[in-house]
Amino acid sequence: MLYSETDELRPDDLRRAESAVYKALSLNPDSSEAQTAYANLLRSTNREGAEDAYRRAIELNPNNAEAWHGYAVYLSALPGRSEESDAATRRALELDPRSLITWLNYLGQVARSDRARLSDEMARVTVVFRDVPDALLSLVASAVMDGFPREALRFVLAAGASDGPVTVAPDQARFSSAFPWRNLDEERVVREVEAALEANPSLRKGPIMFLLIDAYGMLGNEPRLRELFEELATRRGADNRDLNARMAFWYSVFDRYDEAARALALAEPIPEDPLSGGLGISINVFQALPAKLRVLRATGREAEANDLAQQYLAKWRGLRPQARETGTFGWVDFAALAASEGYRDEAVDALRRAMDESDLPYLFRPALPWFRNLEGHPGYDALVRERDARIERIRAEMLALEAAEKKEATP
Repeated sequence: MLYSETDELRPDDLRRAESAVYKALSLNPDSSEAQTAYANLLRSTNREGAEDAYRRAIELNPNNAEAWHGYAVYLSALPGRSEESDAATRRALELDPRSLITWLNYLGQVARSDRARLSDEMARVTVVFRDVPDALLSLVASAVMDGFPREALRFVLAAGASDGPVTVAPDQARFSSAFPWRNLDEERVVREVEAALEANPSLRKGPIMFLLIDAYGMLGNEPRLRELFEELATRRGADNRDLNARMAFWYSVFDRYDEAARALALAEPIPEDPLSGGLGISINVFQALPAKLRVLRATGREAEANDLAQQYLAKWRGLRPQARETGTFGWVDFAALAASEGYRDEAVDALRRAMDESDLPYLFRPALPWFRNLEGHPGYDALVRERDARIERIRAEMLALEAAEKKEATP
């Protein structure tokens, strides 16, 4: 997955962006910066001509790091052009070694193509941003979700040791410090977040509450989940879509289908994620689809569930040959749906690929009901044993990292 600095534009923002871009081009059509802005506009709105504009920007100024970065993002979405995208990412980083967004993309490239170098490259970025703890903290989530929690903890520890100022919101800082322990020690996540909330109750208004919900969900603590749902309904409103999406997910996991259906109705429409091709990021970050299918089938909508499942299975199967850019969670998302629908061999093969491409696939959680469908499959049972062994090893290594940092910081 390549990250972009350009989010989807709202209509008013799009009109302003277009006006600014066209004005800049009219003033100086030979400006590399104006051509880059024009290319970014075309790319973000899925219009033709973006590649020509990026090439023109680079021709006008071969040292324009932003143009190389935008071109890399553009190429990453095209089948069969990943090597060109990787080369453009490397060139952007050579030109601007302090670009955080380019580092994110570069580390993802190394994780996909040369994992043996990943630890060294992550150590290098820690040095590059040693005076910018905010940057180090912003690298944590991507490292965890790409399947490298140990490296994520290194970013947290380096940020804590930095002399630079921390300006990120307190809930983001606390989120970053707890996040590397997801899947490794959910009880620790709960302890850290609950302690932070007790010390600073204002954090209860922020997104860290969803981290707490998911940790309690993985621990199977339904009573505590219900308390948190009630609290957030009071704070955010009972019809809040993000809250209802989380409620729909966890109620489906706990077989509370009537409650899940009511929450799902308030959460819909769930956005489709453009990277993995599945129903999107509102429910527990991916894996919304198998959760929704459980709800549909349990509430008498079998035909609708079957049509939806086959639609996305066909889509994912078509994407697999060129899906390197989706990252490990793309494989796990596909595995979750395949397991849900009884395609056990396909699911196990996808999980094997995710395990091969990362240290600990973030969304491979055997306790979830769709993965429980795979129990008894020899390949799956072996994967679970391997995952358990990796968790023990990685957790020990992370505890050792923390102890070493604490010893070094002690006068």
